[in-house]
Amino acid sequence: MISKNKITSLIFFFVFVISFPLYSTIEIENHQNFTYILLVLCLFLLLFNLQIIIRSLSLNRSVNLLLFIFFLLSFLTFFIKNDTNTFILLSPFFTFVAIAIVSQVRLNINIFIFGFLFFYIYYYQIYFSTLPSIFNRKEVGFDEELSFEAASSNAIPIVLNNLLYIFLILNNYYKLNKNKILLLFSILNIVLIFIQNSRAGLVVSIILFLIILLEFYPKIIRKYPNITYLFIAYLAVLTLQLAIEQFDSGSYNINEITNEGRTVAQLAFFLNMTEFSFFWGYPEGFKFYVFDYTYNVFLDLWNKIGIIGFLLFVSLFLRRFIKYKKYHFPLIYFAPFLIYSSVETIFFPKYWDFVIVLLLIIPKNYRLNQ
Repeated sequence: MISKNKITSLIFFFVFVISFPLYSTIEIENHQNFTYILLVLCLFLLLFNLQIIIRSLSLNRSVNLLLFIFFLLSFLTFFIKNDTNTFILLSPFFTFVAIAIVSQVRLNINIFIFGFLFFYIYYYQIYFSTLPSIFNRKEVGFDEELSFEAASSNAIPIVLNNLLYIFLILNNYYKLNKNKILLLFSILNIVLIFIQNSRAGLVVSIILFLIILLEFYPKIIRKYPNITYLFIAYLAVLTLQLAIEQFDSGSYNINEITNEGRTVAQLAFFLNMTEFSFFWGYPEGFKFYVFDYTYNVFLDLWNKIGIIGFLLFVSLFLRRFIKYKKYHFPLIYFAPFLIYSSVETIFFPKYWDFVIVLLLIIPKNYRLNQ
């Protein structure tokens, strides 16, 4: 018979981790139906762990208050702008359920690992095995070799890096000692993302590798400090240099950088700003470049919940950075989030936001409530 913990873990990882990569494989017209399915599963998870949810109301009072404030701000801007995207309203609820469970239940990480392995196999089948040349994607169009319904090939590094990121944080939080698997996955990510050629993805994958090495294998560094640092520097420089030379050297011209979509979108956010959009964000459907987002988590959050929510969000990070000694996770753990936040809109609001909330709230010398 399947235990309650395994059922909880299976649904938890499906809703709060696997859902993001699944969205890229689903036709856009079915995204709303998939959201309803996730909402039903989240409600089931709540009822299935009702005692834990009720207990979290007192255990996580400060977090719950912040989530409630963000909900009120989201509702206010949603009403003022006459928005139709209801996920911004549902997001605090999803995060509330995720934090309530992850802070009191030691989830079965083996289920997560199997899910991670599935995506390695899946991406090999639909992408890497179809490349005519592993180290030269110029032979084909940028995405002609990809069969995703709602994403470019950049979805691959985003998914692989963030799965590893979540794995790293949960491994540390639960004290699981899955360090060898983490190291293996981090090396595999660097190789695959180098082949795919996402610049931000390469940087994040290398940083994750360094965090794992520094966090779980300090003896190697102490025993061979010069060799270790030389290897790390060589790996970082070689990886980025080869990526530039082999794949995309032309895009590093300064004129082309200023005309790149991400730069244009983020500049457009400020250049088109009015008094209304400053306080409440832009009307639904406003195009900053090609899409209705800026490729920047912080600017997109400002656009979704207004200047008050944006300032509150930024103040939480500033407080966390200033008082870092009071918290469990080192500041280096924020590096992957901050890098991706400047070039992709993959957090806030998203289903896996809970993992960033963990980085923000877990105090030093915490004890897992089980």
